[in-house]
Amino acid sequence: MTVQVARKFFRRLKLGKTAAAIAKVPLREIQKRLKCLEDVGLGYLSLDRTLGSLSGGEAQRVRLATQIGNQLSGALYVLDEPTIGLHPKDIRHLQRTIEKLRDLGNTVLVVEHDPYMIERADYLVELGPGAGRYGGHVVATGTPRELKGNPETLTSRVFQGSQGGELPNPDLSKCKWIQLKGVQTHNLKNIDVAFPKGLFTVVTGVSGAGKSSLVVDTLLPAIARDQFPPPRQCKYKKIQGHRDIRRVLLVDQSPIGRSPSSCPATYIKVFVKIRSLY
Repeated sequence: MTVQVARKFFRRLKLGKTAAAIAKVPLREIQKRLKCLEDVGLGYLSLDRTLGSLSGGEAQRVRLATQIGNQLSGALYVLDEPTIGLHPKDIRHLQRTIEKLRDLGNTVLVVEHDPYMIERADYLVELGPGAGRYGGHVVATGTPRELKGNPETLTSRVFQGSQGGELPNPDLSKCKWIQLKGVQTHNLKNIDVAFPKGLFTVVTGVSGAGKSSLVVDTLLPAIARDQFPPPRQCKYKKIQGHRDIRRVLLVDQSPIGRSPSSCPATYIKVFVKIRSLY
């Protein structure tokens, strides 16, 4: 079954009184997980698919669905282009999912190109103006409303041609900020960048402008060096405002299953007893 069909199956499942009492908790958890997968636009996936057969974007959204089910708060979520490979009709589902993470009391930081996602962010940081040696500069920062009125940015030109609804207008005067100073990772030109906490921020710009260098290769290891060892080219002078971040999570496109030893049954030695039975 697909996720969508399976969800309908479990909603319509009729059990006897005793069976319903036994299955109450497992059924609730199954339906919750299926709903999370559908909410991030994966309703079309067949449940017999192996993890290795999923695309990078699909694997990333499986992780995202897991995090929503965990109901964490006070965390910083970093998403590296989550809309890659996603059908336009499902991007709205993903947007609502990201807003759920934010509304739970988390900070969500996204590297993104999709106009729909960019336009619905609370705050934007655009890098550029070009790629490679032409990139690495902060072109503009602010709310989508502010960037829409700035004709100097590529993002503003995207806004002019997009059919958006009412733009977010958060009160940035009450925000606390994470500040990175003197960033020189890869092609970044000794830049200072500030990210508001408790809001959904998009880092946008052309491919190669330095978005992942700023967020994934610099910000993550700067906040949690023990969790994300900095790459060799990670260079920055100072970071401020990150002390109250309790946890950092990277939702990227690396494979979900890494090795057989990652299986919990192996770790707690259940397989030893199973092998002896066989």
